[in-house]
Amino acid sequence: MAERQEMEELFVPRTIAVAGASNKPGKMGNLLLKRLVAEFPGRIFPIHPTEREIVGLEVYPDTAAIPDPIDLLIALVPADSLLPLVRGCATGRVKFLLVISSGFGEASPGGKALERQLISAANQRGMRVVGPNTSGILNCPYRLNASLIPELPPAGPGLSVITQSGGFAMALSMYALDHQLPIAKLCDLGNTADIQIPEILRYLRHDAQTIVVGLFLESVRQRDAFFAEAAELAAKKPVILTTLGRTSAGRRASLAHLGFMPDVAQGAEGPTESNFIPAHSGLELLHVAKGLIWQPKPCGKKVGIVTGTGGIGAELADLCVE
Repeated sequence: MAERQEMEELFVPRTIAVAGASNKPGKMGNLLLKRLVAEFPGRIFPIHPTEREIVGLEVYPDTAAIPDPIDLLIALVPADSLLPLVRGCATGRVKFLLVISSGFGEASPGGKALERQLISAANQRGMRVVGPNTSGILNCPYRLNASLIPELPPAGPGLSVITQSGGFAMALSMYALDHQLPIAKLCDLGNTADIQIPEILRYLRHDAQTIVVGLFLESVRQRDAFFAEAAELAAKKPVILTTLGRTSAGRRASLAHLGFMPDVAQGAEGPTESNFIPAHSGLELLHVAKGLIWQPKPCGKKVGIVTGTGGIGAELADLCVE
């Protein structure tokens, strides 16, 4: 229950600080801040060493100058500037650090060492880390867009997604906008260096806004906990799983993306209704999610096909069996 409360503060922060805030139009530190100002119901604190005001908000030189405790610190600064930022935070000052920046474990052996130092420094100060190398998180019903996504998708109750792919997060938002698919939560864990997939699964199991869960994953670091939490979640809500790195070529691509070998497909073979609903692509995941949100989950595997042409009926029969 304590972990659930911790994740609740990640998805429903009252205060957000943005390191790397900018007055320059078009820069991510400016775009993200404008989105927060337009939607987020809590307090926002831009951080910049010299600016006095950004998008109408008072600016602070560092976290120590901010008057309130910080639930979520969004880091848009380069990788080599992030460790000094974290080391400058007093213990207990920041609850969650969302690292948009890349250049860590996915980049080089030196990046892996920097990533370990970052997580160690953050944890020593009571801080949990999402990422690094992430596109961010969404809580659409709460109007939280702490991400690179330009526009909030339609708000849930609906689909919540855990992924390690910023590209899929972007595609999800566009699909949801085009199809009016309600989204509850999105969490891109990026390199998954600190906060792990089972922790988010546990949170989504208790989240009233989450009706269906989609997993678009390359690797998990806590396999036993992952499958145990996924089974508990699937006993309450449909869980759709798309695994990446199913082939040797896919595994090589995933290793270059995250910096560690994909392994979700190993152990998830032959998913059944008692745990995962398999989807072979991100688009299929979204199609299945839309069906599950708009229709009740089927009670069994029997299908009736009504068609005006025999050929289409044969095609649909093949697709149902496959």
